[in-house]
Amino acid sequence: MKIQGPLSLSFIRLYMLAFFFFCANSILTVIIPLQSDAHGVGKTEIGFMMGAYMLTCMLLRPWAGQAVAKYGALQTM
Repeated sequence: MKIQGPLSLSFIRLYMLAFFFFCANSILTVIIPLQSDAHGVGKTEIGFMMGAYMLTCMLLRPWAGQAVAKYGALQTM
């Protein structure tokens, strides 16, 4: 029988995935625009890049929420 407590291996994997998502989110929303500007990428291109990222997150988040509600967090991941 598998233990499904908050410190089980399955939940620790889920916590790590959430941690990596928020790290990637910080990199995409802060570091990449600053580095792009430093490397000569124009503000328009940075705006399009950030807009595409935010639009993708906005459109896929409801689908991901429905998948988690239907199958559960552990099976979805």
